[in-house]
Amino acid sequence: MDYAVARQHMIDSQVRTNKVTNPEVIAALASVPRERFVAEAYRKLAYSDRPIPIGTGRRMPEPMGLARLLQSTQPRTGDSALVVGAGTGYSAAVISRLVGRAVALECDPALAAYARAALAGLDVKNVTVVEGPLNAGRAADAPYNLILIDGSVEVVPEALTASRTAFTLARQRYEHGLVDSLVVLEAQRTMISSEDALAQSDAAVRMNLVALYKALGGGGEG
Repeated sequence: MDYAVARQHMIDSQVRTNKVTNPEVIAALASVPRERFVAEAYRKLAYSDRPIPIGTGRRMPEPMGLARLLQSTQPRTGDSALVVGAGTGYSAAVISRLVGRAVALECDPALAAYARAALAGLDVKNVTVVEGPLNAGRAADAPYNLILIDGSVEVVPEALTASRTAFTLARQRYEHGLVDSLVVLEAQRTMISSEDALAQSDAAVRMNLVALYKALGGGGEG
């Protein structure tokens, strides 16, 4: 299988067609060999538009979901990012192309070890993989400009919203393996719902949230 061709097809058929136009995000996705972050048995599915099992009942989110998150959070080259639930390290690898440094937090030692090996194999030097409980965050390396929860959560842990420095919090929620809703919030010390964000945020952020909400079909919990 020609993975380079499959990667470009992913960009053309899944990413660009879902209104991801940011050239930096597209370049980051195009530069990371996704097949390096999945088990051998699933490598032929690495560029499919579906979550891929990575062990212990967890899955790597589909490329479109990550692309939409990154475009919406607008990471900058000087940013510091935290990836919560890093799994095998794919999202951290992509983010590493867009920020100054990233911390990949993973609770499963086997997945953390896989992530370290995969990132080292690609000579990614600005990502540090750390092990620990996901709901505790990683205060030792704070503050962060961007926090990505790489998976499904019902409630955002308070530890992630207690930073003294404002950050962008990205959350994905999944239902039956498909992106159900995605909310990007500008937050400081407290978590706010998508409706509150629409009511309280400034005009520019509000417009972005409305566009994103509508693009995903509306509905779903905030």
